[in-house]
Amino acid sequence: ANKEYYYFFSKLKDMSRDIQGDVGEIRQLVARFRPTMEVNLWMGTKGISTPIHYDVAHNMYVQISGEKKFLLFPPYDHLNLYLYPRLHPSSRMSQVRTYDVLKDVYLNFSKVEPLEVTLRRNDILYIPPYWFHTTEVMDDHSISISVCSESQQVELRESIFLDQKISIPSEASITEKLSFLGAYISEIFRCKDEDSQDFDDENEAYAAANSKMKSFLLQIANSRFSKLEYDHEVENIISKIEASQKNFEEQIARSETSDNIEIITIGRNQGKEFMSRYDYVTGNSYRYTEDEWLIELANHVEDSIFWVFGDPFLAEPILRYLSSQ
Repeated sequence: ANKEYYYFFSKLKDMSRDIQGDVGEIRQLVARFRPTMEVNLWMGTKGISTPIHYDVAHNMYVQISGEKKFLLFPPYDHLNLYLYPRLHPSSRMSQVRTYDVLKDVYLNFSKVEPLEVTLRRNDILYIPPYWFHTTEVMDDHSISISVCSESQQVELRESIFLDQKISIPSEASITEKLSFLGAYISEIFRCKDEDSQDFDDENEAYAAANSKMKSFLLQIANSRFSKLEYDHEVENIISKIEASQKNFEEQIARSETSDNIEIITIGRNQGKEFMSRYDYVTGNSYRYTEDEWLIELANHVEDSIFWVFGDPFLAEPILRYLSSQ
């Protein structure tokens, strides 16, 4: 017989005053000097689980009743977790289902070594920003509260990445757009490495940045896109990507190779402006860890492809194209 599962989620502020009163004071669970983003109530029966995902906020997780198991993955595992791309409604979540891991599909998932924690009544778990986690109810039932506080990473993400828009002349050809994107992303890598590496000349610095960029773009394509065919929850996503890829390849075949120096210069200048803004905002405050930076940069690259080409389904073919040039 099919087993029945019960699950309930709500923001605490939407619950009755009696329930809010039962939860009590939560100020001691808020990160110091940071505003509270949201307080959520979670309830479920045995076997209920959540997908692997990350949040950008500080998360204090309180177990009120029952038992709940957590698996925690550090940010450096992001490529091994096969995150959904930005075009997918489950962006920030892993394509891997821990209750049924397709080991012959998600090969790199075998490299992860998650921390396992079981929360019982009155236990509290702190989940830092960008730490991936999944939960499973282990008892007959579970009641939990999560208190999310704004983090410095939230502020950085909003002021650096979400507010950033790039622009390219509207009359640019497809090959010029590709040249612009490659120059823009490569310049970000060059500026990021400027303080940590010494190069004899500028050409050497650009060559090193370009090599890093190509490796990074290929990793994003392989991790986020290559296994999407195993996702059966969103209809037609693969066919839309394939249609966009076919159209892209046809346009490339009809186009002439472009080494438009003006377009490349525009791309590099906007990459410099982006990194200057990052250095200014983080001058006397928090800077991303390397793994937090790479997660957000991957998101930004996908967003940039959409801003330049206007088609989110072009992300994979363009990532692969730029990584091979």
